[in-house]
Amino acid sequence: LAEAPSDPDVLRLALRLAERQGDPAAALAFGRRWLAERPDDRGAQWELGSRLLAAPGAGLRSEGRRLLWPLVLREGVHRESAGALLARDPGVTRGEKEMLRRELRQGEVAPELRAQLD
Repeated sequence: LAEAPSDPDVLRLALRLAERQGDPAAALAFGRRWLAERPDDRGAQWELGSRLLAAPGAGLRSEGRRLLWPLVLREGVHRESAGALLARDPGVTRGEKEMLRRELRQGEVAPELRAQLD
């Protein structure tokens, strides 16, 4: 980290290491740095957004939702996973759940996710 403090790969590894060491605040900080270095990196959006959505505090969860929604709205490897997290989130409104249904029905989704949306 000292040799490459802005390298996205190093920041991703630092995020995961901090998480394994039981330091969620440090993990989120590394995730934010990673996303700042690569704002269009869907992997960074997924990694940080999913952790924020699971974090305590409405503000953090709201930030996580803001990062995950764009992943649902675009084709990509994180689309269904982001949709599944949002579908289970108690903070998602009825209207947002309907939007999830519409967006995810456009493609093939796992039966478990389809059941969460119905």
